[in-house]
Amino acid sequence: MIFFEIYFYLRYIICLRISRKSERTIINLFVYNTYIYTWLIVYNSYMRHILDANILIYLVKAGLTQEFINLVENEIVIDTNVYYETVERGINNNYPDAFLIKDFLEKNQIPIIPVDVTSDLSKFRDPGETSCYVLAKSNGLCISSDVRANKKFSNFKIQCIQLDTYFYKQFLNKRIEKNRFIDILGDLKSVDGTSANRVSVFLELLSKGGVKNE
Repeated sequence: MIFFEIYFYLRYIICLRISRKSERTIINLFVYNTYIYTWLIVYNSYMRHILDANILIYLVKAGLTQEFINLVENEIVIDTNVYYETVERGINNNYPDAFLIKDFLEKNQIPIIPVDVTSDLSKFRDPGETSCYVLAKSNGLCISSDVRANKKFSNFKIQCIQLDTYFYKQFLNKRIEKNRFIDILGDLKSVDGTSANRVSVFLELLSKGGVKNE
């Protein structure tokens, strides 16, 4: 699985004019993503999944909520800060997604856990991001497509993974078909839940038979 992220960043290097700054960026990103793929190797099937605010938004916008629920075999939780960001504040601003997220959480009885983020808030951008860190510290996996946040999580030895990679793992585990995974990539890209570069790499890997789940 480490090969997968090496492949990502070899392509990334080619697309950049190499400078000292970009070299540091590449190294930092490579270290962070190596940690993600180490998780794919030592994955704990009993690890609860903590959803970041952006994941709830992407799942709802892409129409992937129920499929995600059907694939996940672990307990899913969010905290009250993420609920406030995605539901309460969204409803106050009359965002349609907020009502859909609320319905998704209630329909699937996803626990909303109050978390005291006071002592860790200075480490992160906002309470929602901080709460994901707090919940994931104890046998948890944070699913987030915020690259900057994931880099911080990995620096603190927190298990984290992006949503497109999570679906890719389901493909590798033969839980979704190749064509369905391609459709999911398109759905995520249409709502900015993944990038064109990541999609192109996934498609190239699929054309070569994917990466062995080892």
